[in-house]
Amino acid sequence: MGEFESRDLVTTREAAAMLGVGTTSVKRFAERGQLPCVRTAGGHRRFSRAAVLAFRRAGGGEPTAEPAADSRWLGEWIALLTADGPVDVARALASERDRAGSWAAAADGLSAVLDEIGRRWVAGELSVSEEHLASGRLTVALAGAGSPAPDHDASRAVLAGAQGDDHALGLSLCEPVLRERGFAPVWLGCRVPTADLCAFIEARRPRLVLMSASAYSTDDVALAAQAERVGQACSSAGARLVLGGRGHWPEASSRAERLRRFVELVPLLRERA
Repeated sequence: MGEFESRDLVTTREAAAMLGVGTTSVKRFAERGQLPCVRTAGGHRRFSRAAVLAFRRAGGGEPTAEPAADSRWLGEWIALLTADGPVDVARALASERDRAGSWAAAADGLSAVLDEIGRRWVAGELSVSEEHLASGRLTVALAGAGSPAPDHDASRAVLAGAQGDDHALGLSLCEPVLRERGFAPVWLGCRVPTADLCAFIEARRPRLVLMSASAYSTDDVALAAQAERVGQACSSAGARLVLGGRGHWPEASSRAERLRRFVELVPLLRERA
């Protein structure tokens, strides 16, 4: 394929994930000649992985805009989640979804709430008990949030945490996003050994496997090995692997999508529905 080796090529979506921008920005970089590409027989753009990394090192790209969370809004959420006595977190989540316009957009906003819970705990502004209370309330509410449970024939999406990572709250945000798009979430959560997860995928044959690694997962070598092994199981089962969260996952590979925002998941769900 001309100047690039085929094994070195990544898709527009993979290039976008590596640069932290949207696919429209990647196409614009290509049209301007800033990021060289080749075309497949079907007319799709392919980019050299090395060229994308060089472009990123040179300061290229337009970081995906994430609206700054309002401090008052964050404070209201923290107060709700740590309040004394019963609170209606489910109702607050539904209101947030209506305000944002979709569960994907709401989940991106709520990610800031998770960050704020962690920040306040580290700063000593929340006790361990309060951090657990907030996380537990949000987890329970998210488990029942979203559209009614999909029917029996709905496409299944397995949700699992990276091995050795016990922080699954970010993964919980995926559940209403999946339900709203007609998928049936299959929650495995944390502490599932990689071998067991691979066996589950090959036996159950879901359409998607979403794995999350929090910012505490910094062993990029171990994460890359896990992604490769689970990616092989997904390929055998005809599933697509999605890697999310702030952990040090590989930027892109032929076996997995690397996503950083929930809204980036929506086009993929539309393709797989």
